[in-house]
Amino acid sequence: MKQIIFLISAPRSGSTLLQKLLVTSSHINTAAEPWWLLPLLLYRSSEGDESYNKRIASKAIQDFDAYFNRKTGGSLDIEISKMVSEVYASLAPEKGYFLDKTPRYYLILDELRHLFPSAKFILLTRNPLEILASKLHGHSGTFHAYYKYKIDLYQGVNTITKSIQRRDNNVFNLDYNELVTSESKSVKTLQSFLNLDDIDSNKINQVEVEGKMGDPAAMIQNEGIRLEKSLWHTAVDSPIKYLVFKKLFSSISDDYFHFSGTSKFSIEKEFKKISWSAYFNLWQGIIDSLTLLRSYLTKNRK
Repeated sequence: MKQIIFLISAPRSGSTLLQKLLVTSSHINTAAEPWWLLPLLLYRSSEGDESYNKRIASKAIQDFDAYFNRKTGGSLDIEISKMVSEVYASLAPEKGYFLDKTPRYYLILDELRHLFPSAKFILLTRNPLEILASKLHGHSGTFHAYYKYKIDLYQGVNTITKSIQRRDNNVFNLDYNELVTSESKSVKTLQSFLNLDDIDSNKINQVEVEGKMGDPAAMIQNEGIRLEKSLWHTAVDSPIKYLVFKKLFSSISDDYFHFSGTSKFSIEKEFKKISWSAYFNLWQGIIDSLTLLRSYLTKNRK
């Protein structure tokens, strides 16, 4: 029987590397990041910046869903589930899986778990302060896109935490640090969860994922699992960054830090590693304030 794996995480959590590790198995096929279930299953939401009026469209689609239910006894969700299952079955190896790795599926995680009860869900977690530091590194140390990815740090983390807490048998939590420091252990637990025996970390640098989305550096061949030290505190070089990191830290539950392989107590001690000069770097603080303001004012621009 062909099945679906959903790999979900906050972006910058190592999901592309885990995707490559999984497809070393001959029983798993994948594409870069499909994304297509987001618009399909977010039709109830009135939020968005589409060229048409999303609020009216959402109202109209829900009205049509009610009409469809009255006439057939079914629902658009069920029809979407049938279509998705058929599409992924056509892509999965015989008696294998199709892997959909789309980090922001945390926005529809409850819907996915309801519509695909037999699917496997792998929820990859990483210390949110490391995620923020990685985001800053990718944006030249600035906050110019902060309000476009802020949702990953807050809503994403919160939704994933709640889903792991349900402790269902078809949900597996893997933390980023275990993935990069204990490859053999990660492989064994993944093989057990998926009932496979041919996931092989030694083959990961031979895998190249097709598609344009995702981490381009991690998707190519000869890119294996990279061991990155937890040095998020080195990204804090101004009083503004300190406040942003501290606010994020305060908002994250103890459970999520535990699911990420650490603890709130341990992370709190790491704040002491921030360079003393960061608190007095007023010039960088002004730059950070201006880029945060610009990010807020342009957050809805395409």
